Amino acid sequence: MVFSQTFKDRAIEMGIDHFSLDSNIMSGGVAIFDFNNDGFDDLYFNGGENPDKLFENIGGKFFKDISYSSGITSILKDVNTMGIVAGDINNDGYADLFVTTAQKNRCYLLKNNLGTSFTDISLEAGIDHAVWSSTATMGDYDLDGDLDIYVGNYVQYDGHPFSINLTNPITDFFYQNNGNKTFTLLPSPLFEKDTGATLVASFTDFDQDGDSDLFVLNDYGEIYEPNKLLLNTYPKKTMQEISVLMGFDNEMQSMGLATGDMDVDGVLDYYITNLGDNYLLENQNGSGFKNISNTKNVIDGSGFSWGTAFIDINNDSYLDLYVAKGSIFAENDSQANKLYQYDQLSEKFIDNSIAEGMAEPNRGRGMAHGDFNQDGKIDFAVSNVRAKQSDDGRALLYINQSRNSGNWVKIILEGTVSNKSSYGASIILSANGRKFIKELSGGTSYLSSHSNTVHFGVGEIEKIDELIINWPGKKTESYFNLSVNKTYKVIEKDKIYSFNTNYIEICEGERIFINGERKTSAGIYRNIYQGKDGLDEISITRLEVNNSSDCMEKNTPEQQPINMNYSVARKWNELLLKSIRNDFARPTVHARNLYHTSIAMYDAWAVYSDEAVPFFLGNTIGEFSVNFEGVNTSKTQDFARREAISYACFRLLSHRFKNAPGSIELSYDYEDLMNELGYDTSIKSTDYSDGSPAALGNYIGQQLIEFGLQDGANEAEDYTNQHYQSQNSPLEVDKSGNPKIKDPNKWQPLTLSIFIDQSGNITGNNTPDFLSPEWGNVIPFALEKSESTTFNKDGFNYRIYYDPGKPADLSSSLKGLDDPYKWGFAMVAVWSSHLNPFDGKLIDISPGAIGNLKLSDLPKNFDNYKVFYNIEEGGDPSQGHKKNPITGSSYTPQIVLRGDYVRVLAEFWADGPDSETPPGHWFTILNHVNDHPQNEKKFAGRGKKLDDLEWDVKSYLALGGAMHDSAIAAWGLKGFYNYIRPISAIRYMSSLGQSTDEELDNYHPEGIPLIPNYIETIKEDDPIAIDYPQRVGKIKIKAWKGNHFINNRDLDVSGVGWIMGNDWVPYQRPSFVTPPFAGYVSGHSTFSRAAANTLALITGSNFFPGGIGEYDANKDEFLVFENGPSKKLTLQWATYQDAADQCSLSRIWGGIHPYIDDIPGRLIGQIIGNESFEFGSEYFENNLSNPEIQNLNLRLFSNPVGKTESIKVLNTNGFESFELYSITGQLVPFSLIHQNGLTEIITNSLISGIYILRTDEITFKVVVR
Repeated sequence: MVFSQTFKDRAIEMGIDHFSLDSNIMSGGVAIFDFNNDGFDDLYFNGGENPDKLFENIGGKFFKDISYSSGITSILKDVNTMGIVAGDINNDGYADLFVTTAQKNRCYLLKNNLGTSFTDISLEAGIDHAVWSSTATMGDYDLDGDLDIYVGNYVQYDGHPFSINLTNPITDFFYQNNGNKTFTLLPSPLFEKDTGATLVASFTDFDQDGDSDLFVLNDYGEIYEPNKLLLNTYPKKTMQEISVLMGFDNEMQSMGLATGDMDVDGVLDYYITNLGDNYLLENQNGSGFKNISNTKNVIDGSGFSWGTAFIDINNDSYLDLYVAKGSIFAENDSQANKLYQYDQLSEKFIDNSIAEGMAEPNRGRGMAHGDFNQDGKIDFAVSNVRAKQSDDGRALLYINQSRNSGNWVKIILEGTVSNKSSYGASIILSANGRKFIKELSGGTSYLSSHSNTVHFGVGEIEKIDELIINWPGKKTESYFNLSVNKTYKVIEKDKIYSFNTNYIEICEGERIFINGERKTSAGIYRNIYQGKDGLDEISITRLEVNNSSDCMEKNTPEQQPINMNYSVARKWNELLLKSIRNDFARPTVHARNLYHTSIAMYDAWAVYSDEAVPFFLGNTIGEFSVNFEGVNTSKTQDFARREAISYACFRLLSHRFKNAPGSIELSYDYEDLMNELGYDTSIKSTDYSDGSPAALGNYIGQQLIEFGLQDGANEAEDYTNQHYQSQNSPLEVDKSGNPKIKDPNKWQPLTLSIFIDQSGNITGNNTPDFLSPEWGNVIPFALEKSESTTFNKDGFNYRIYYDPGKPADLSSSLKGLDDPYKWGFAMVAVWSSHLNPFDGKLIDISPGAIGNLKLSDLPKNFDNYKVFYNIEEGGDPSQGHKKNPITGSSYTPQIVLRGDYVRVLAEFWADGPDSETPPGHWFTILNHVNDHPQNEKKFAGRGKKLDDLEWDVKSYLALGGAMHDSAIAAWGLKGFYNYIRPISAIRYMSSLGQSTDEELDNYHPEGIPLIPNYIETIKEDDPIAIDYPQRVGKIKIKAWKGNHFINNRDLDVSGVGWIMGNDWVPYQRPSFVTPPFAGYVSGHSTFSRAAANTLALITGSNFFPGGIGEYDANKDEFLVFENGPSKKLTLQWATYQDAADQCSLSRIWGGIHPYIDDIPGRLIGQIIGNESFEFGSEYFENNLSNPEIQNLNLRLFSNPVGKTESIKVLNTNGFESFELYSITGQLVPFSLIHQNGLTEIITNSLISGIYILRTDEITFKVVVR
């Protein structure tokens, strides 16, 4: 069997330089414990005659000596220490310490002051006996919920020299915890005649009956007493000595103890180190022990063996064995430590010490293990002792560096009824027909204490079938189907959590967000949130502030490489999309980030063109003027463009995402990309007068930063609202009904048990505020003030673009489905019943069956809406495309379960492929289109192909401008109209009753409409009322049943059933439920229609390349908060508009929008997409490959037009087909006159407002005054 080197001693490198000094050459305990509960194990070394040391683990990176600041130095000054054990003696959640001492010192009980320091409470606790105490162990022998302490004493000591001044052994001390930080000294469980020279004491439940037994291992066993096994006779609260009966009465010079199920038979075996032959005692299922050390090749037989432990060093699921060795003689005849690795073929241990670099001479004593850097691989520390200062030897810190490690699981226990440290508990993992058992105990090895995080290597096992916790007293809890390579924390009588620790370092003056709160100072921040595996996750973040001058010289984390064949603009766009995914989910903010970054790219490209015109440089945007004197450079055009783009993006993104939750990683990413491109990030100059593209890029980035600080977004105050106040009190989602709502027409905040945004960030506010209600006042791209109206509300001026008018209010006079408000929200409730993969309903979702809506197909009034949306079956009246225009073939039908399709559709458009919010989602789609081999990069589909960089900067500017203007238009309306969301409306109406039948007792004019089979009144014989008679007469809805039916998202499906109407929830995570802003108008509808129109104009075709766009949703993988889909399906769209239309429908199925939010958003998006393309083209049209393109484009002769004037269109040929719509979608009749390339559109009369003029080729927004 061939092994590779696994460990490296990194003690000095990581800040640990220590040794134990002891003329008796006995001292050297080690404790691994989490002193401050930051999730990283710290290190304690006994020093003997040298000072003891406490080293704080700083994020697994290095150790800091805090012996002085923690009080250890002063408390133990001039004390000759021996051993150490850690455990929580007062159940306050922090590990306390018990220090044993040599010669005639007393022991020390050190209380942990909540992770800040230690206080000696020994004397007041009753720990005042001064003898040579070698070892100690903690355990709850009487099962009263607190830790008792057994102290192993050595021998009488009458002075130097050591060899001739030892006399009789000293009776051990047994301290019973009184539960008030005091202890009572109990009579020793061993008769005086049975007292030995104890070097190891350890509570362990060898017979697995739930109470801790006691091993007492003695030195000089052949002279004084052999080893002792004391059986716990709970509930008698006595210890019965059964050593001879169990074959445990070994006469040896016992030095150390390792505990582990070496042969995987479900019971614990024990390895005892010795002077000479070591003993491996195989547990005979609790009936006795058999020494098999020779058979298993771990007898050793030479020198002195001390601290020891069973550890799985390579996570292959088989325990290996470490033994610390060292002489007791004063001379430097040091011995080499041993590492035995288990060989599965021979079923024996193989001495691999030399190969592991552990065979160098030393004088090892105590050892303990843990996972210092939280990588799932076991590390350990070894104490070395010197007889005098000049000797060799120092502490060793072995860090596991294996690259071929198997899978692992780590378990942390916290007792609530049991002792807080959970000492005495056993942990059993079952997987693939195997069982692994480990025990949590306080004090073992030699004078040492292992980490309380229990580590299991599980090899190739990929799922834990069952985790069993046998708490002290054998109180059992079980958990199932757990993932590997994770840490779990189990809190007794609570539940199991995922457990995660993070270490973040920032430079002084920097700030980051942790759990939604801005942090600038060092600290330990703890939070619980919903993890990705369906379990709540305990997250601990340790934040350190580095005030050194070279703070930025940090290790860079790994990242996914960006395709080096991309243009430099594409590379920065991909990194921008990653930045959005690692920031808070704020569609408005990120639409603006996409837009501003697109400006940076385009202008850095355009300044080096003889034809293109910069958009930002040398111009005034809003009231912000950007000076620009032109630039000359000695570099080639391509090199200059790439360099300027990179510095502009680097500067802008570093600023915009400096407070993102993922800011640390992102800062590394920005640096990495610059380094990859060969650029020096230390160049900060903005003086481009010498022609430096880097300085020009910095200038562009800096000017955009300054522009952003005054553009109305309130970036300086993190985009917080300045005036808006909600008119409704929050809806508490976890409670039934909606009793606090005041105005059922207005938006209502939601209170959740925990709020996690769409990007997975915990904001720290479980009642999130309205996002960006004042965004209509932000400076736009192509929108013009002349197209807007300003309304004053509550003392604030709201700017509104393309005002579609007020949405329908709840009516008290219109009954049931005659009320547009009630009809719209009832439709959302009914469509929730479609989220059922078990109803057998099959539909064709291919482009041949759905899609191909024309603008004229959109509804214009309430009657049209009722026809357009199929309230019971779902969907719209689209008929699909007869053929793929690219291939000439019909689209292949794709028959799937409706319940799978609508769930996938809702999830896909809610988050996008990687949660980059809707604006970023459409950039992702554009990038996919750009990568398609059939996409010809001809701008507007004409002329010669553009190079990748020119194509990218132009398409990004057009799409970025469209997304930014969509956010401004949609959120301006959201903030002003402040319209209610479905969860608030449906719960409100359902709580009141029904508004369909006045004859029924539960009639209420503002109640929800009754729809047979979907929304009904509960009757006495209704199954939903059998156990709850008070529900009779209430409203029930057939709908998605909600997240409380999902215990394991990888396995469970909530399904559809009858639920109480006042408990209705949308198809969303319980930690999100509904976006924190008003519904009207739909941002998704606006973004998507604007993007679809922009992409069609950019590419010159409404159709995706190849006539189809596709996205796969794999079986049982795609859905986020429940299992599904039940079979693989593929979302398919023939045109960009088809994709946008499906996006709009997804928000109704998802329970986020009623119809009234949808159609106005589509119409506004249609205008914005066209305007953004036209506006952007004005800046780079002279750089198009074919200068005749613009002459062929249709143009408006004038815009705006008067109410009585005709609308004139230039460059027509008389064969065009025109349609004219109001902003609300109503078709406007007109007549046409065409002559000499001019078409006049004549109407009887128009009122002031926005109109949409559409041809087969292009869409115009017409302003009528």
